[in-house]
Amino acid sequence: MKAFSDFITECYVNILISEGRGGKPEFNDEFANIKLYNHLVGAFNRKEGLGKKVRIAIHRREYDKVEDIVKKEIEAAKSNPNHPLHFANANDDGFSGGKKTPAHEEDYYNELQRATYGFNSFIRSRQGRATAAKGWPNVPQGGEHEESLPGWEGNPKGQGRVDYLYQDIQRPERQLRVSGKDVGGSVVQSSQGDQTFAGLVAGGRQAGIELMRNLLGSRPKKEKGETDEDYETRIAHLRAVARSERDKKIADVTDAASKIRDILNSSRGMTKAQQTELQPQIQSMVADFTQKHPRAAFHASQEAIRGTQQFGKGKDVQVVHTTGGEGSALKDPRATTVSLRARGGKGQLKVGGEKVEGKRPMALAGDTGEARTGDPNLPQQGPITPATAQRREKIAAASQDTDLQQRRAQLKKAAAQQAAPAPVAAQQTAPAPVAAPAPVEQQPSPEEIARQRAAASERERIANLPRRHQQTALRNSQVRQQTADQISQHMS
Repeated sequence: MKAFSDFITECYVNILISEGRGGKPEFNDEFANIKLYNHLVGAFNRKEGLGKKVRIAIHRREYDKVEDIVKKEIEAAKSNPNHPLHFANANDDGFSGGKKTPAHEEDYYNELQRATYGFNSFIRSRQGRATAAKGWPNVPQGGEHEESLPGWEGNPKGQGRVDYLYQDIQRPERQLRVSGKDVGGSVVQSSQGDQTFAGLVAGGRQAGIELMRNLLGSRPKKEKGETDEDYETRIAHLRAVARSERDKKIADVTDAASKIRDILNSSRGMTKAQQTELQPQIQSMVADFTQKHPRAAFHASQEAIRGTQQFGKGKDVQVVHTTGGEGSALKDPRATTVSLRARGGKGQLKVGGEKVEGKRPMALAGDTGEARTGDPNLPQQGPITPATAQRREKIAAASQDTDLQQRRAQLKKAAAQQAAPAPVAAQQTAPAPVAAPAPVEQQPSPEEIARQRAAASERERIANLPRRHQQTALRNSQVRQQTADQISQHMS
């Protein structure tokens, strides 16, 4: 028999729904993804026949077979009251209002159907296939708060970035930490002044380190005739310059981030109309920051997704899983784009627990928008590998480095000049006019032939070197050639 308190609660919830209050009855998509995954792989009942069959099919990469099983399970869940996924057998977890009601049934099955896209994309990825084939349970993490690391300049506590935790029961240290996002776009985080400042500075710190490493590159070789003391002095100078550029980049980002923090904090206590009027100015400052410090903005978005600097290794996100429709995929966080937008403060301002006039401070919301390639009507391409994402990241950084582009242009020009055929050879291959008598061909001297052969051999040697060494080798080759020319002129 149903308890009287439960009966009253259910009636109250149904009244709210019927009157249009309390929102549409919904079932949480994260719980749907977890519920479907754990059932299909037999996470908590490894001896059960369905889970074993699915795990073997995943291990063998028989994805069509798995998809057929998933479809049959969803159909059985709707028609068979004894099925573990049937609505009648679900507990109250994940339902809006904190309690399951008959009005939730439609959305419950809709979310289970949407979860099939995420499951099918998960098992097709390298990490997802290995996890599902082993039957690691998926434990909900959304909404769990974590302590920030000491020294974090934003909130001392924050909502953890991990939504799904796949963990080996026998060895808990083996886990896959996943951030779940809707395939149509989601809000990564919403941060007020201090937290926004800390995230942008964290991005600037990473951008500064990246700039320093790019400036240093590989350790230069010792030049001919250079003493050990001069060589070490040159290396120390290069390192000092790189560290100085790193510190300058961090200082510039910190200064820009502090201005954004101050204007966000200044909106505390404003009316809704005043905050709306201020919103374009904040958005303009964010756009200016992104334009002047693109790498810092990128790394700040990565911190918003992963939370590495705020929560530390072991509590940060390893991969992002977009779910809920066509285009679902398991991705490297670096392949997820985040755009910042200013929004008004949510809720009435409180002082000493009492509501006062004005709104809470404005904040910056980070939205994800999964970029599609090619025809937007086609399904989303597969997940970008970490190596591809890292290569694209380096190319983007190099394309924005004006000094590096100038050096590349100079090297290309020098290589083109060195590869150009000698004037003598050009005269030798030029066709003679038909009407004029054939001119007497001027044979190159043995010294000229030897020089051309040596230049061709040198170009071939440089081309066969690793790409990171070609720039230094070409510069050294040019210095040697100039020195040889000077000696030749002096001797003549």
